Amino acid sequence: VSGEVSKAEFKKMNSNNFSVVDAMFNFFVILVYILVVVILSTKFAPNAIEKLSSITVKNSIISLAIGFASILAIILLSLILLVSGAGIALALLLVIAYLFVLGLALPLLFYNIANMLNFKSHLYVKLLIVTAVYYIISLLPVIGTPFVFASILIGTGRILLGLISKK
Repeated sequence: VSGEVSKAEFKKMNSNNFSVVDAMFNFFVILVYILVVVILSTKFAPNAIEKLSSITVKNSIISLAIGFASILAIILLSLILLVSGAGIALALLLVIAYLFVLGLALPLLFYNIANMLNFKSHLYVKLLIVTAVYYIISLLPVIGTPFVFASILIGTGRILLGLISKK
């Protein structure tokens, strides 16, 4: 038997590597996404934004419940439609529509929070502040992920509540 034995250097990989450059890049991506969605929404759908419920504790709890129920309803409806052979296309459309609503959830929630801030500044500066606070909280190890999940559910619930309300 002939051959050669090679050695590779062992590197300890830490899953908690924190890079300031990566964090700043991720913040910039989220900020651009928020700004683009808000600008497009205010330009093309100002009436839909006006129909969103105000941000109070009661409305937030209701929106959180509606957002959570919507996840369960979408999963259940999609499975029912997938089981019936004719509903495959409808299930796909339902999931795509729900993903679209999920994509609008945070930007529209941030837009309403920025409008509620009581200091004089441009709306986009307020959006920058709201997005920065959100991003910093999302980086916290224990509360970051539940905070992000709850924010998305509240935003989704507010959009769905706005769709069914008759303001």
